[in-house]
Amino acid sequence: MLAIRDNLVQCFSALRAHKMRASLTMLGLTMGVATLITVMTLVQGANVYVEQKIANLGTNVFQMARTPFAVTDFTIVLKALKYKKITVDDMRAVAEGCPDCEEVGATASSSVRARAGNKEVTDVNLYGQTANMADIDTRTVELGGFFPVAEVDNKAKACLIADPLRRQCFRGVTRSARRCAWGMTS
Repeated sequence: MLAIRDNLVQCFSALRAHKMRASLTMLGLTMGVATLITVMTLVQGANVYVEQKIANLGTNVFQMARTPFAVTDFTIVLKALKYKKITVDDMRAVAEGCPDCEEVGATASSSVRARAGNKEVTDVNLYGQTANMADIDTRTVELGGFFPVAEVDNKAKACLIADPLRRQCFRGVTRSARRCAWGMTS
């Protein structure tokens, strides 16, 4: 018991004698642990982001795109933008060349401005999809439904909008008043 007391007395007297060294050591340890926790949190967040993106595809789905599906390095995106754009003919070639593929669909996207009457929303993501994407995509429609092939073939002026856009532009408007399906969720 005496040895422990002597060690503690010696420890505290050394700390009092070298206050600056003790303070800097404690600061270094604190910063090291904080940095480690921050990096681990960022890595876990990135893993969750990628897992959610992949989970939205489903278990039997693969995706081809001009740009990366989950972005980890912006320089790769810039390089990918120089690649040739994927076309509907490319989709058809995959459908014809892949006998094991049950469904082959396509999605095109762009950022647009949406207007309804005197209301306007900027930076709205617009997605155009082939009719069979309703069978491929794992998202569900809360109200309304996806469009049948006949509407696509006749180029019907119809759209499927997400709930935030519906609330901003079409508050109080019923589905029958507008040819839209409300509330796509992921």
